[in-house]
Amino acid sequence: MKIMTEHDALLEVFLSSTRKDLFHSVEHRTQIWREDPFDVECVHEKAREQFQKLLAQATGPQGLDSGRILLLLGESGSGKTHLVRAFRNHVHVHGLGFVGYMQMTTAITSYSRYLVSNLIDSLDQAYYESTGTTSGLLRLSTAIATRCGDVDAIRALCEAPTLSMQEIVDLVERAADRLIAHPRYADLDLDLVRALLFLQRQDPALKKRVIKYLRCEALSERDRKYLGDISPRVGEEDAQRLVEQLGRLIAAFDNRSLVLCVDQFEDTGYVADDAEAQFRRVMTSLCAVADQVPSSIIVITCLGDYYRVVKPRLTRSTLDRLERDPPPVELFAPRSAEEVEKIIAHRLGHLYEVSGVKPRAGTVDPIYPFPRAIVQRLEGLRVRDVLDECQRFREACIDAGRLVEFAGIPVPVVSPPPPDGGRIEKAEKIEKERLERDWNDFLVQYREDGPEVEAEIARLFAWAVGACAEELGGKYRFEVAVKGETIDIKVLVPKPNGVPRVVEELLVAVCNRNPHGNGLRTQALAARKQAGKRTLGLLRTVEFPKNRTTQIWKLLDEITRSGGRKGVLEESDLRKIAAFQWFRDEHRERPHFQAWVRDGRLLARIPAIDHLLALDNLQRFDVR
Repeated sequence: MKIMTEHDALLEVFLSSTRKDLFHSVEHRTQIWREDPFDVECVHEKAREQFQKLLAQATGPQGLDSGRILLLLGESGSGKTHLVRAFRNHVHVHGLGFVGYMQMTTAITSYSRYLVSNLIDSLDQAYYESTGTTSGLLRLSTAIATRCGDVDAIRALCEAPTLSMQEIVDLVERAADRLIAHPRYADLDLDLVRALLFLQRQDPALKKRVIKYLRCEALSERDRKYLGDISPRVGEEDAQRLVEQLGRLIAAFDNRSLVLCVDQFEDTGYVADDAEAQFRRVMTSLCAVADQVPSSIIVITCLGDYYRVVKPRLTRSTLDRLERDPPPVELFAPRSAEEVEKIIAHRLGHLYEVSGVKPRAGTVDPIYPFPRAIVQRLEGLRVRDVLDECQRFREACIDAGRLVEFAGIPVPVVSPPPPDGGRIEKAEKIEKERLERDWNDFLVQYREDGPEVEAEIARLFAWAVGACAEELGGKYRFEVAVKGETIDIKVLVPKPNGVPRVVEELLVAVCNRNPHGNGLRTQALAARKQAGKRTLGLLRTVEFPKNRTTQIWKLLDEITRSGGRKGVLEESDLRKIAAFQWFRDEHRERPHFQAWVRDGRLLARIPAIDHLLALDNLQRFDVR
């Protein structure tokens, strides 16, 4: 009887809209920074072993005197991007280095600038979600601070409630000089060390200017004043050099590794007539990083067919870097029956766990309610096809309100062609790829200064909240109203008669004041009072205080314990929202724009939006 009860509970969750995209098959770059509860380690085991072997060498006592390039070759849908995400999680969960990620879906020919822009955006994401919202950049800054040997300067920089601009500059220069005076760190770039140390102040205005400097963008006279008249780096060679200097800095700290993951490398050849020349330019930039940065690892994913076409035209030196120490790894697409079972079981286990109905070990078939025959039926397919079939089966069951026959759903490899020969589907795919490339290039080249004033940040964030409803398929709406530094948000879902109903009300307050003294505490108290019975959300563009002994930490803990939420909107995400506002207005009339938006969920996957709206749990409002 107990087993039947467990089966009933599991089936009820399976037929609900909880995690409706559980078997979504396409990995988007916005997911790279997030932990992956669905990773099955036996899939592409050889590639994982090769990467982990390289990483162990790079981070061991001796390190590597130069970088290594790992080339992964596989067909579309074989799981290359998913594997890169697994690499990133492995590096960060063990604290072995810093991972930069970029897709080569670009028409930009200045690859050094493209490289540094994507690297800084990568480092400005949460280092590892389970350990908090601390970004990779702040973690790197703290690594410098703890090694500089000037505890007093760092303490004052982090904790002094009031410091003039010049006092901040003096403390940073004092700490940086102490670090560089140490023989181990004497070769590090002094300006880079200074720039990263400014992040210790946790000041939004300072951080904004540090990011501009690191992205090799032009600095105004006021920007330079904030950073102690630091010399800007704006040339092509400056961008290349900054990537290399960041890598050398990372390697200097206990042989940690700079890992650059370059995905969809074949797309350098699909956007211009001089594909081979572009391929060589990209490889020149990446090989320079490997040559100049000890213990670095560059992971390149590429379609096997494309690489075999371009390979005969590469120089011997480039081929040596790509095919020796280590050799390329082929990612074979067909999945075994054992792997298919683990892929399904892993995702179902996550669904049941988050729904609070995880069965006792051994009491239920791990792939229930999928029929056992599905494993043999899907054996030999790509991961993407396995997931697509599972998604179709679950959607069919949800629509029917019961389990349906899996045998009634055709496997993709034997599906009859559509009446139009697939032309419409192919046209949509091509247009969405063009949109992705255009957005990618637009974001990299976006140079407008984002908002600094809290009220302006609130307006931009409110726009993003309202716009992200489009990415959720129109099922939910967010009504927003900005009042100074606060945002009133109403979450609405349609009733059966089509009239939307309000299911949650929130007050989100931008609280960027200094945590030392009473600035941030005053803001948080005022926001809590103003929220009343509404859910309170606090938003900052720098880290929330972490010292558990302080009054402000205790207040924030009290707020979250009573149902309040916190969100950190990193500078890279603030810039992304501002850029997308322009891009959306300019391109929203293009064919398949809405489909591209729903696929990518660019705004909904920004951590601050996701956390404050609790987007991963919107099904709590569903009425069956």
